[in-house]
Parts: sequence; C-alpha cells; structure tokens
Amino acid sequence: MTAARTTHRLEGLEPDNLLAFLALLGLLRALEAAGWRPRAHWEGPPLRPVLSLPEAATEAEVAEAAAKGCAALAVDYDFNGREKLNYTADEFRSFCLELNAVSRSAWLRRQDIMAPLAHEAVAKPGQPSNGSASLERSPFNCLDVAQVKFLRSLKEATHIRSNLEVVADQIAQALFAPWRRGDRFTTFRWDPLEDRRHAYRATAPTSDPVKTEAGAIRLAAFGLSLMPGAAIRQRGRLRFMVLGSRRNMAGDIEITWPIWDMPMSRAALQALLGHPALAGDAPDISVLRGLSVIGAFRTRKIASREYGNFTRAERV
Repeated sequence: MTAARTTHRLEGLEPDNLLAFLALLGLLRALEAAGWRPRAHWEGPPLRPVLSLPEAATEAEVAEAAAKGCAALAVDYDFNGREKLNYTADEFRSFCLELNAVSRSAWLRRQDIMAPLAHEAVAKPGQPSNGSASLERSPFNCLDVAQVKFLRSLKEATHIRSNLEVVADQIAQALFAPWRRGDRFTTFRWDPLEDRRHAYRATAPTSDPVKTEAGAIRLAAFGLSLMPGAAIRQRGRLRFMVLGSRRNMAGDIEITWPIWDMPMSRAALQALLGHPALAGDAPDISVLRGLSVIGAFRTRKIASREYGNFTRAERV
C-alpha cells in the first residue's frame, strides 16, 4: 500500500526470530538517527510489530528514512582493520582506547557499539586472570571460525556501499513483506533458518551458500548496540552476558524478549529488556503486565566448539 499512515504493520518481522527482533530494534534506532520519533508495539494474530509515527508517512518514506539513519550511524562502525572478535584483555582495552580517540558524542556512540561484544574482565574458562587471557565471546558471536569473522561481518552489514535507494529497497522488503531470503549477503547466524549442518545432507553446506534477508541483517546490526553486556558472576565465576540473556541449568545461553501491546519508544524498550521479571525460568507476566507486556519469547543458542546458531524462539 502506498497511502501515508501513522501506523505500519511490519509483516516481515516474526516474533519468534532473533534476527527479526534485532531488526525491529535497529529500525527504531535508525529512524531516530534520521530525526523521526518512532514507537512500536505488537498486534495479532498473527503477531507482528506495528510501527507508530507522530506524522503520516508511506512505506517507501519509512524505508528511505531508515536507510538515511543507517548511513548516519555507519560512520562509527570502523574497527581499525580488525576482523575477528578474539582479543586478550590488554588487546581489547587498547582497541577500545583507539576507537575512543574521537569527540565525546562519537565516544559515547562507540561505547554502545562495543558494549555487546566483550568485557575486559571476563576471560574464557580456564584462562589466567591477567591481561594475556583470551576474552569470553559475546553470546551474539557465532562466527569466528574459518573465513567467517564477526567484526568483518558487522562492518560489512553497517557499511552503506550501495546507494541509499538500494538499501531502502532492502529494508522495505524486510519490513513490509514475508521474507524471501533471496540475498547473498553477510550473515550472523541469528536467523534459525541459517542453521546448516553437514550431517544428513546430500551436499556440503559450503557448496550451497545460505541466502538471507539483507535489509533485516543491516537493521539488526545497528540494533545490536541496544543490547549491551556486562560482567556477571554466576556459579562462582564471571560470565559475559548481554541484556535479556541468561544461562539455563544446562549452561546454554538463552535470550528473552517481551511482546507488548502499547506503543513504546526505543529507550523504553531497552529499559524493559533489562527487567528482572523477564529473566526467570518463566517470566512473571503478572508483574510485567503493568508495563504493557502480554508475553515473551525465548531463543537458545546451539553452540559447537567452533560456531553456533540460535533456535526458533518459543513463547514462555
């Protein structure tokens, strides 16, 4: 539909897909960077997010504004040639100092970018507690193996090489229509359909490359900064956990996000993601209902020794 409206149903963003939820966060961040004042909530069935705007706009105008916002945010995604997220504590500290040798406003933005990636105090299990220890990887990092590298993928997803019209078309496809997953583009393995294994396949996954939804990948890369991490002590040792994440009794990483039915800003949603009532085995909806939460979804990270993937989320 081409009519200008103050609300837009985002048919492409399914509630049980981590990539889609991060894309929703990225959309709110990008539109804010473009000078808009967006809010979002969920309606259904089937459940889909609804974008609310103070002034009417067409779908094309929404996508164009999001593309412009992405271009404005992209200038901070420069990792000084680093491609893999495999730092020691000393290296990570030095790297952050290099990135922060900028203006105060840019320093704050880059702090947000780095916050979901690592913490200099949290080493991998079995590592010494000193500056030479390798840092524990971010729960979002499924990629540092072979030729697939997290920081390189993050830079590629946020770097607007093509013109804004192409990026706007990618974003419109990801937001306003069911995903076709027809794009050859960098990936983070946040989409459950990207879980490709060698066993029981007639051809090797490396010979059958994954296609994805480029607009969702771009938005999700920018949305990642809204889920910062921290050093948290669990079972006697420090762990690096991001907003909305937990480890279950089996030690698996899980990420939980709410479903809410009243329009909410990016800042309010980020605060809601950290609410302790979301973190238990069963989120306490009786507490969260006063904050317009009507449910929650939870995904689990399936991790092998070298790489991982996120499952389709279940409603909890």
